[in-house]
Amino acid sequence: MKKNNKKITKVVSSSLALTLLLAGCATNQSKKTGDITKPSVEFKTLVQNDGNSVSDSHLKVGILSADPLTGMFNPIFFLQATDYYIMRDTMLYTFALDKDYRLKQDDDNAPAKFHLDKEKKELMEEIKLLGYESLRFSIFNDHRPGEWETRIEYNPELELYEVYSTMDRASAGSIFKFKTFEEAKEKFIHNLKLTVFINKTSVENGEVPEYSSPLWDKIDD
Repeated sequence: MKKNNKKITKVVSSSLALTLLLAGCATNQSKKTGDITKPSVEFKTLVQNDGNSVSDSHLKVGILSADPLTGMFNPIFFLQATDYYIMRDTMLYTFALDKDYRLKQDDDNAPAKFHLDKEKKELMEEIKLLGYESLRFSIFNDHRPGEWETRIEYNPELELYEVYSTMDRASAGSIFKFKTFEEAKEKFIHNLKLTVFINKTSVENGEVPEYSSPLWDKIDD
């Protein structure tokens, strides 16, 4: 009977020692947790605009991660969790998607409506390639009509592209309408080339050009 009591005493003592050891570890862990300092930079987690639409602004998304962005913003084929976080906050539930998971532009029913100026960029690249930056032109009504301009616009009511040139006092000449952007682009570039030809010819004949441009101005030696 005494031997059994000794065994029980040893078991109790071992259990008590283990309990005290675990309690000590928990205390040390608590102390370490309490010593964690606050980050030097704190990010706002909420920006409220009272439900009013915001135009001509930028959506800034900050993500703290050791993984770099791969740019694979596809809900199926994304590679990094960081890319998914970007999509989750800016694409998956913010902008409208079609059945092929492509972003839909100018969707009035989407939480956030966006428009990509792909066509304007294409026109500007063509203008720079031709060296026509000094000409007077307007792309998609980026400013009010002026004198002697070549303009391309989009009429949402007719769903047609319109190309025309202005004269003195910003009066409009013949307006050409097109169903596709490619047709309108071709006419727009043609009018720009025609502007260069007409004014070069005027200068060569001693006449006054529509306006000054290094493309036809005479340079005195």
